[in-house]
Amino acid sequence: MAKAKASEIAKNLRILADALEVAPDLELPQPCFSIHFWNKTDKDAFLALVKLLPRPFSKKYDDSRLMIRHDTTGLDISVYIQRSAVCELIAPAKPAEYRCEPLLSEDEESTLTSGA
Repeated sequence: MAKAKASEIAKNLRILADALEVAPDLELPQPCFSIHFWNKTDKDAFLALVKLLPRPFSKKYDDSRLMIRHDTTGLDISVYIQRSAVCELIAPAKPAEYRCEPLLSEDEESTLTSGA
């Protein structure tokens, strides 16, 4: 995965901003800007970036990631990191297992698929 310095990203965002300011009234779909941290070793860089993000922002966990999001009319910025990099695993997820007693007799069960 390619990496870029913050200064390089800022420089290119300024170039984009300058280009967009030529037509300030042009209506566009809300742009989304996302940064994904894929490795557990990226935790410090993730935290450093989060501290720099504009406020307010939201924090949301899903099954595998943490997302920090700053959403405004002009720009939706999302920063992701693997949940395992910032959280302690307490218990691994397990699929549910069921044991069910038959609810119908074999004859009744057979009518369910035979079309009777």
